[in-house]
Amino acid sequence: MSVPVFMLAMLVLYVPNQGLFPTTLGVMGLNVFNLLFAFTVLTIVMQRPVTQTPARNVGDRQRPPFTNVLLAYYGVLTLALAIALLGNSPHPVDDVVAWKNLVSYSLLYFLAYYAVRSLSQVRFLVIVILLVFVIASAEAVMQGINYGLHEYANDRRASGPFGEDAGNSNFAGIFYAIFSTFALAIALLGKRIGFSWRMLAAAAYVIGCLAILATFSRQAFLVIGVTTLLLALRRNPLIAIAIVAFLAAYPLWAPQGVIERIAMTQQTTTSGEEVLESSAASRYALWGGALEIIKRNPAGVGMNQFQREVEPYLPEWIMARDAQNQYLRFAAETGIQGLLVFLILLLSFIRLGLRIRRLDSPPDAGALGSAFIVSTLAVCLGNIFSSTFAFGEIMASFWIMSGLLAKYLVLAQSEATSNVDARVSAPIDTIRQVYARWNHTRETDQRSIH
Repeated sequence: MSVPVFMLAMLVLYVPNQGLFPTTLGVMGLNVFNLLFAFTVLTIVMQRPVTQTPARNVGDRQRPPFTNVLLAYYGVLTLALAIALLGNSPHPVDDVVAWKNLVSYSLLYFLAYYAVRSLSQVRFLVIVILLVFVIASAEAVMQGINYGLHEYANDRRASGPFGEDAGNSNFAGIFYAIFSTFALAIALLGKRIGFSWRMLAAAAYVIGCLAILATFSRQAFLVIGVTTLLLALRRNPLIAIAIVAFLAAYPLWAPQGVIERIAMTQQTTTSGEEVLESSAASRYALWGGALEIIKRNPAGVGMNQFQREVEPYLPEWIMARDAQNQYLRFAAETGIQGLLVFLILLLSFIRLGLRIRRLDSPPDAGALGSAFIVSTLAVCLGNIFSSTFAFGEIMASFWIMSGLLAKYLVLAQSEATSNVDARVSAPIDTIRQVYARWNHTRETDQRSIH
């Protein structure tokens, strides 16, 4: 294992679990994440040039896929920060921190891309990411068992290593849904992957689903239900029918607390009127406020300003000040242009998965490409009911996974090109050898005659 790969594995382990480790070092701007990031960059810069194969050299020289999209993403974020600071924001330090978190965690994409130099290193780190996901899921399952799943309580929801309040439980649920989906795709679609690996992926999916139940996150229930159904449809329509029947029968198998959590989405008033419970109803009020902000400021109100700008549009009983929807938050803070760039970025992830899935080799390309597509879909769905994309601890592993698979694509394409060149040149070399032997024999015969 190379040093950059080892450092990247340390980041994969640390970021989701940073609540269990020291984070700050007593100096503003200096923390463990920044140090690990800097050391990883340093080891990448210092590693020796690769000379073993032309494919690896091409992979190191080539720009990462959708680099221009990410540069545009940084551009709209920086513009939003400038709008906030020039608009006399009451919390400029917090605004800079919000900008820094969005940028720094996304830079993990480039870090992962340049850290790995072979397909085996990519596969190793993908396994590390899934292993960390399984450990985090098991932690949430144990929390759920300790809290008890037989009765729902908002202050007794599992969140694994991601914190303790209900909001963190929702973020944790999306994390589990993203990588449960990835694991299920490997299990169902990895026909060219070893059976034992597929079974391990299936086990990871089951543990992730149990963790989602322990979070009581309705958005995570929705995400894992949709992605599971889509994967089942791709694998076999009969499996999809069985999945639909299984999900529809959740009152028969789900813990009582989960049943209560789903049922409480709609409540009946004393007059018999059906209404949304407060958590769901507050989202509609927040979304309405976001739309009003966008109408008034289509260019954006500035980084981290939503919480202040939405205040006049909310009733007193709503305490939350986050948009509870990353698309509306991007549109409100970074403007319509920011929302467009964000959507293009998400489409770029899907396009990356499609390009990997179309590869004829390596054998695991189809499964990895499909897994990344559906996990990106989980990200898209997860950001409808929350601002998960801005939560670095949740998205870090996804950014690293995207960088790893971007390098996987480049290396696989380069190796395929090298193999084609070798197959084309082999017959030509054979013809040259035959001609050389014939010419040598002819010259020898001519000398013997003379």
